[in-house]
Amino acid sequence: MRSAPDPARAMPADRTVPAGWADVVGTAYRVEPATALRPVDTATLFYLLLSGCLAAIFLYPSPAGGVLALCHGAAAMAIPFVLRFVQRNGSRWMRFLRDWYPTLIFFVLYEETAMINKGSFVPSLDPWLSRMDDLIFGAQLSEALPELLSPVWFQEWMAASYFSYYLIIPGAGLYLWFRNRERFTGYIFTLAACFYFCYLLFILLPAGGPQQYLADGRIHWDGVLFGPLLTGMLGTLEVDTGAFPSSHVAIALITVVFVWREKGYAGWIFSILFAGLFLATVYGGPHYALDLPAGLLVGSLFLVLSERLYKALDRTTENGA
Repeated sequence: MRSAPDPARAMPADRTVPAGWADVVGTAYRVEPATALRPVDTATLFYLLLSGCLAAIFLYPSPAGGVLALCHGAAAMAIPFVLRFVQRNGSRWMRFLRDWYPTLIFFVLYEETAMINKGSFVPSLDPWLSRMDDLIFGAQLSEALPELLSPVWFQEWMAASYFSYYLIIPGAGLYLWFRNRERFTGYIFTLAACFYFCYLLFILLPAGGPQQYLADGRIHWDGVLFGPLLTGMLGTLEVDTGAFPSSHVAIALITVVFVWREKGYAGWIFSILFAGLFLATVYGGPHYALDLPAGLLVGSLFLVLSERLYKALDRTTENGA
């Protein structure tokens, strides 16, 4: 006897989105063809408005704070209109960018934290974090590890592992995009929520890390290929903020867990990359030892809470649509 057809799957798919999206309903991370804001959009707008207000307060009376606040406000007003236009009239590539756009602004928002936290009322955490390394390990691990583990092949592995951070975020996203669109939606939301939380901590609790505090901002990675590449790249792009907690560790943990949920061999690959990255964050000087367990804690927190946050924001956007 044939079972009754599932009403959700019997509904015709909305052809304004790629085939298959309308079929994912009633699950933890709902991929929807509605024109309402998605939870990741709501989280992005909330962070833009909040960080804009912090910029206006912390940087007052400098005009830079007001300009930054106005830019954030304008972006928060424009995003819903742009997303609605893309949803209704956009090409397949425009809809692809609609799903990925948060990953394109993570870097810009990170760079801003160094500007905004100049007016923070909390002094830098670097002296305290540095003392904790001395108390726990009897030395600064960012200085002791390179002396203890100095073979060229190890230096190159550490530099390559740290560089992999910039590949695993889009790499895991593409892997999930092609295998499980629902899980991709959850992945992007969890990344965004974790990044925005870390950025707020970077603004409110500034810490530059050993390479800023102990090495006076001198960024240097040893190695043959990836060492010089990182030295040049980070010497230009890195800012004196974002050490505590380690967003590298938090975000890398999220990518590993989401990839493992697909139960494929890719989980082993991402786990190996994560292990190298975990050590490299201290070996190369970006982080103190205490930053790493803090990053694990933050990443674990958002892995546990992301579904609840998503569902709460999903209901909010539905009611406001």
